[in-house]
Amino acid sequence: MLFDKNEAIEGDIVDDDGNILGKHRGIIHYTKGQRRGFGIAFGRSLCVSKIDATNNRIVVSNKENLLSRGLYRFKYLLARHR
Repeated sequence: MLFDKNEAIEGDIVDDDGNILGKHRGIIHYTKGQRRGFGIAFGRSLCVSKIDATNNRIVVSNKENLLSRGLYRFKYLLARHR
């Protein structure tokens, strides 16, 4: 077993600006891009954009922020490989 769920440490769920939105039940329960299972309602659609293991934080962003960053990086990589 890689992780023991009983050893998971609760931490903060924060937005891109570092504002605390709630608590998570341990970073082992989350994956980048996850949109459900936070245990709290945010009033808007949010996805996990980063798992900050050093500070035991889950960073969430709206879908538009995730897509725009991903497309920018993808375009940049294509331009460099041509």
